[in-house]
Amino acid sequence: MKNKTIFITLAEDIIFRNVFTDLFWNFFLKDCDFKIIILVQEGRKDFFAQKFTGKPLVFEEYKRGTPTKFESFFNSLARSGLNSHTNLWSKMRSYKRGDSGFVDTFYKRILAATLGNFNWYKNLIRYFLMQVEPDKKLADLYDKYKPDMVFSTSLSNYDFDVPIAREAKRRKIHLVGMGRSWDNFSSHGLLRALPDILLVQNEFLKDMAPMHQAIDLNKLPIKIVGIAHYDPITNLQNIVEPREKFLTRFGLGKNDKYILYGAMGSFLFKYEDELPEVFEELMASGKLNVNKFIYRAHPKFKKTDFSDKLSHIYLDSTGEYAIGNKDGLGDNEYLINSIYHSEVLVTGASTMAIDGAVLDKPIVCVAFNGKTPEDKVNYWESVARFYDLYTHFEDLLDQKGVKVARTPDELASMVNVYIKNPALDSDGRKRIVSRLAYKIDGNSSKRLAEYVLEEVKKS
Repeated sequence: MKNKTIFITLAEDIIFRNVFTDLFWNFFLKDCDFKIIILVQEGRKDFFAQKFTGKPLVFEEYKRGTPTKFESFFNSLARSGLNSHTNLWSKMRSYKRGDSGFVDTFYKRILAATLGNFNWYKNLIRYFLMQVEPDKKLADLYDKYKPDMVFSTSLSNYDFDVPIAREAKRRKIHLVGMGRSWDNFSSHGLLRALPDILLVQNEFLKDMAPMHQAIDLNKLPIKIVGIAHYDPITNLQNIVEPREKFLTRFGLGKNDKYILYGAMGSFLFKYEDELPEVFEELMASGKLNVNKFIYRAHPKFKKTDFSDKLSHIYLDSTGEYAIGNKDGLGDNEYLINSIYHSEVLVTGASTMAIDGAVLDKPIVCVAFNGKTPEDKVNYWESVARFYDLYTHFEDLLDQKGVKVARTPDELASMVNVYIKNPALDSDGRKRIVSRLAYKIDGNSSKRLAEYVLEEVKKS
């Protein structure tokens, strides 16, 4: 591997959390004798360079130019190219919100429901997208460093990773790729460029590759690595703070009980900001036998604002993907403690459900729209549609490890049942972990590093 150069993409903060753990770098940089160029969004070079202090990495910024009409047209086809439940929901939601007209929505749905079932159609879209003219700024980066291999960490990011991956394919440079998260292959449209090897986090993504991405498993090797940010859980004793110390943050004592709500963000869950009042009423009425309801705001969407009247609710808006230290705890460790010390985890159709299952914490999913009457909510903007038409979360529900509450009273009842019997549905939670987190063995970062290093040797 001596004298080789590789590009690695880092387009989003969540990649920092999901991929670039200290454990990953410990394995990846051991006896490192090749040059590593980290490609980041414009204006993010200094930020990430500080996060990787002391590591032999070179950072380069890249911002793609404005797509041509040709590329925009085929990108539109790629976004609509999957005949998945999530694609149907996404198009109908855009229509109901006024973001897309009737004709445009009808046209895209017809394409997805018909041609979206055929691999030849998806491969044809990829062919035309490969004809897009090279981006000069990107071509200059490739000419400057002449990489032997490219590792795209978010193949569905069409504004950043896609042009980088496409240039690698055009130059016949070995391309390693992975999806950013578990919903990418059924939710984010067609992968515009296929790698030489695909790394995925779980069995579900491996199943989605041939089903929705026109990937031939006999031609494109797929390896399952697991989820790197769960690696520390195998050593909980090194992460979990004493209960009394952790609960002090919320004004609670060590014998107090709390429920944790993990927010999706109002971008997805339109009426989510109404939930704190619902939780407050349940607690004030004595329907929930706990001391506090902790509302963890989504790291990307933090618009929730509570009035002083919500005395039973604590707003926790400290979550971050790439930054933040919570009085000695990094963000991942803080999240683990938040779930671990809670009685029950409540959330929407969120990845938090996997987080809870990994820690074997009882999980209740909200399927009602805050305080807004259900007959006043359009189905395509309701939270309930997630449990009908959200492909990746439907798979999670199939494992029978969570309960779904259709009303506030149902939520209270389910939470109380779990408080009395936290072992209930534990087998289902184990199935969620096996299916959607692969292995909680502390070796996901190691597997990822080793698989990428194997490809460096081949390049």
